[in-house]
Amino acid sequence: MSVNASINLHNTIFSRLMTAPIAFFDINPIVRTPVIDHLSTTINGLVTIRALRAEKHFTNDFNRLQDNHTTCYFTNIAANRALGLVLELIYIFYETFVVIFLMLFTDDISGGTAGLLLFIAINMSWYLQIMVRRSADLETYMTSVERILDYSHLESEVSETADNCRPPAPDWPLEGRICLNHVSLKYDNATDPTLVDINCEFKGGERVGIVGRTGAGKSSLLAVLFRMHQITGSVTIDGVDTKCIPLHDLRRNISIIPQEAIAFIGSIRHNLDPFSDYSDDRLWEVLAEVQLIDFQIA
Repeated sequence: MSVNASINLHNTIFSRLMTAPIAFFDINPIVRTPVIDHLSTTINGLVTIRALRAEKHFTNDFNRLQDNHTTCYFTNIAANRALGLVLELIYIFYETFVVIFLMLFTDDISGGTAGLLLFIAINMSWYLQIMVRRSADLETYMTSVERILDYSHLESEVSETADNCRPPAPDWPLEGRICLNHVSLKYDNATDPTLVDINCEFKGGERVGIVGRTGAGKSSLLAVLFRMHQITGSVTIDGVDTKCIPLHDLRRNISIIPQEAIAFIGSIRHNLDPFSDYSDDRLWEVLAEVQLIDFQIA
């Protein structure tokens, strides 16, 4: 009877303890990754940071990211301590129950049997505590396995040798007119589509502002231009369907300013023309047009 009661008790507690902290443990890598990325960016762009005297800005960013990580890590440790305390209280209750059971049935239980029950109760408490902690650790570490499995099942992008793909004209895009015709986009892990039957046109040279809440699909519109995801409908730039252009040529002929600041590595020329397609005179003309000559010399 005592063994069955202990099994039922520990099964109930085990299931509740397993579901409580695991959702939080998944947050820890999310707040740790920005710290590592920031350190990598800072080290790679250290020369540029010092040249622009931006040490204080990067130091403040690091302190903010480190505070976020430390907050989650401290809560992680506190949750583990609380879990250990709860488990110890449960085991004390269980062992007390075994002792009371032996005291009530002293006439029917021999001394050897009583000692064996106490020995099993003490060791069972220890092994169950290890099992709960290791099971929680296993589920936490399985997030890495899930990520690897997701990567292994990623679909390859459309081959550039497809019959319907042809390189665009050398001067494409000339005007920059963008047309979206019945464009819909749904991410793989999403229940609802992000973009639904979008129809719009942006004329060349226009400045258009797209306003919306977080998750409304503003960034998804830009991802559609670069064919980052499979869509329904069509996107044309200067009358050319982007699905009919090889990915290398498409992404090489259009550019985007990233949403977050990035410290570029290497010389200005390498970042402006990584494939060495343009002369130095042409690059100087571009820098003059965007009024960056004085800035880069300073």
